[in-house]
Amino acid sequence: MKRKISVSACIVLMLMASFVSIQITSSYMTNKYESVVYGYSKWSDINSDFDTIEKVAGNDAGTNWQNVYSDLSEVDAYVRTNYIGDIDDDNLRDYVIAGYLYGLEDKYAAYIPEEEYKAYTESFEGSMVGVGIRVTDDGASGGMYVTSVVPEGPAEKAGILTGDIVVAVDGNNISEFGYYNAYNLIKQGKENDPVVLTVATVVSNYEQTKEYTLVRTKVDTDTVLTRMLTDEIAYVNILNFDMTTGKEFKKEMDDLAKKGAEKYIFDVRNNPGGTIGGVKEVLDYLLPEGPIIRCFTKDGEQSVEYSDAKELVAPMIVLVNENTASGGELFTAALRDYEKATVIGTKTYGKGTVQTVIPISSGGGIKLSVMMYNPPKSDNYEGVGIEPDKTVYLSEEAKAKFYRLKDSEDDQLQAALDDILNK
Repeated sequence: MKRKISVSACIVLMLMASFVSIQITSSYMTNKYESVVYGYSKWSDINSDFDTIEKVAGNDAGTNWQNVYSDLSEVDAYVRTNYIGDIDDDNLRDYVIAGYLYGLEDKYAAYIPEEEYKAYTESFEGSMVGVGIRVTDDGASGGMYVTSVVPEGPAEKAGILTGDIVVAVDGNNISEFGYYNAYNLIKQGKENDPVVLTVATVVSNYEQTKEYTLVRTKVDTDTVLTRMLTDEIAYVNILNFDMTTGKEFKKEMDDLAKKGAEKYIFDVRNNPGGTIGGVKEVLDYLLPEGPIIRCFTKDGEQSVEYSDAKELVAPMIVLVNENTASGGELFTAALRDYEKATVIGTKTYGKGTVQTVIPISSGGGIKLSVMMYNPPKSDNYEGVGIEPDKTVYLSEEAKAKFYRLKDSEDDQLQAALDDILNK
């Protein structure tokens, strides 16, 4: 049976990085390179056009690239002449591309195989094929803790609840099979394909399990969850930023205002980022007129996104932790740059680069770092992170059950409440 690239050690590492930080994406660089790179169907096409590559990329890129591929061609010729095993060219192609990107030492670069590419791109559009649950790795049980259930999705219709723990997927025990393998097993299925989840139910205090056969379908993925903490204090949890987050955020904020919200706690803990457009729309709603994000290309070219004059004037707190990354960090830094919010929690992840995802002719895609970005006024925080105004830690025990914490057990949320009550 064909060995899939997604189970290789190299790709597992890339996927793990992807789950830690679903990177900010941009199509900024696509047009610049597509006329050169797209359309090559064989080695001779590429080999005949090194001069064009050099003109676009500069720095003797044509010559250097030719040297790389000359060595690769030499290895390939020897292998095909002498190797005693069978060669799966599709599998070989996947590993070559993945290895090339790994060799760049760009920790955010990744090869996305064809079977995963569609699901990856759809995840930024606010909908994707799945069963309608958000999950996180549950350290206590070794399973998947259900952090939220998508309304009207297959999981909700079947009766799965927030707080349930998925312990097996299609009969594979997650504590042995592995969280990321189980996650991919659910994610990689096609629309209308069934998947069997074995669930330890929250209503039985996890003492009983139930089996659910769910049919994958296209589901909308909520990225903004809100509730009122008091008559005037609203809690706004932004899970990530995708192409629909701005619209969703505005609707939720309007609903909160109708409920009497006058002060806001924005929770971007564990927010891994998302799309530039998603962050921009949310910040535009909150910020006064001025820059939102400043991007810099390899050549030093700068582009700036701006907010209009409309802004939300209200006391604000932003909750962050070590898993607040990329767009979550931009959101945090921008509000602080404009002195709109106090930041509470722990130092953030430290990702200040922009990735673009480019489709390739095989049907998959590559993700590559193409720009650095800065907040409106402050410096880039790549590899540094953002220090909160008030550092408040969670205990290891609280972190292990983060999504099960009651408000009274969440020391960071309690610190935010104490702070905002005095504003």
